[in-house]
Amino acid sequence: MKILKKKDLDERKKKVLQAIVEEYINTAEPVSSGSITKGHGLDYSSATIRNDMAQLENIGFLDKPHTSAGRVPSAEGYRYYVNELLKEDNFYSHVANCARVCYASNNNSNINDEQFCKNVLIANNHLSMFRHATIYCKYDKDYWDRHIVDNYFYFATNIEIIDNEDLYVVMNGQSYLEFKRNNIVKYNEIAKHIIKDLPDDLKEYKRFTFKVTTQISTSRELNRVSPNNIAERSTRYCNYSKDKFNNQISICKPYYYDNLEIADQLAFINRMSEYESNYLNRINRGWGPEDAREFLPLCTATEVIYTYTVKEWRHIIDLRYYGTTGKPHPNAKIIAGLIRDQLIYLGYKFRD
Repeated sequence: MKILKKKDLDERKKKVLQAIVEEYINTAEPVSSGSITKGHGLDYSSATIRNDMAQLENIGFLDKPHTSAGRVPSAEGYRYYVNELLKEDNFYSHVANCARVCYASNNNSNINDEQFCKNVLIANNHLSMFRHATIYCKYDKDYWDRHIVDNYFYFATNIEIIDNEDLYVVMNGQSYLEFKRNNIVKYNEIAKHIIKDLPDDLKEYKRFTFKVTTQISTSRELNRVSPNNIAERSTRYCNYSKDKFNNQISICKPYYYDNLEIADQLAFINRMSEYESNYLNRINRGWGPEDAREFLPLCTATEVIYTYTVKEWRHIIDLRYYGTTGKPHPNAKIIAGLIRDQLIYLGYKFRD
């Protein structure tokens, strides 16, 4: 198989591949040329995009499930996306997408992602969303020693300094922005050392973001063992009586549901319907969602964004998939297993 380098793909094919990967990440469904044309602002005909998709498939960047006319990214396609297409201008897009999960909102306005981050998040001091962005820096040991770099980042939070052939720094976007607020000289100096990615021998320090859809109870299981880089849909602001939620709450079936007797399945459905009726009744009577949410069941569907280094993901997977400190909850094990599978897909190895 020919492994393409960045220079081998023209700009149009790069845009098509990036759109396919991001659409698949958002929907988990095979991607068609039509969905790319409509949803990603690509000013190309469907025929042109179909031709590009066929070529990307031929060189191993896309797979075509036999039951679908759409395509999905292959492992090589994911690697190319991560290593070549995630540019600095994705900093704001990534943060904006994470922030929208909290409010279950789509980007339907005329404001672009950078404006949203600056005029909404930063202006209102909502900097925690920037924890999901990643900054990598490299400091040449010929000019910088460890003591100087340690002192340079002494007051920064969520910083990891790696002593290798050169010195590397991994930080989240919030820490980077706090330098801009508190010490513009250091901020400008840091900007000179930003690199796109870490070398392969430091891949354990690379940070990856996953969006998880699960029930509220399972998110609590995952959140308890996670460092504080979490963004979850807010039941305080999300009003399930609105049209964007189809005027209803969504329920994630528990792992045991399909093995229940029919009578028990019906009892479960009836109980969830009671919760929904109680919630919507309070909303219709003028309660705010921050009060009515007390009537939501723990099976209510939620979306959560997690961003961690591979080392941190290994810790979470050890606890919630392998059960190194005790048997993990089955729902949490399913989620941790899916994240583990994605990291394996990206070239990381686990114990089995």
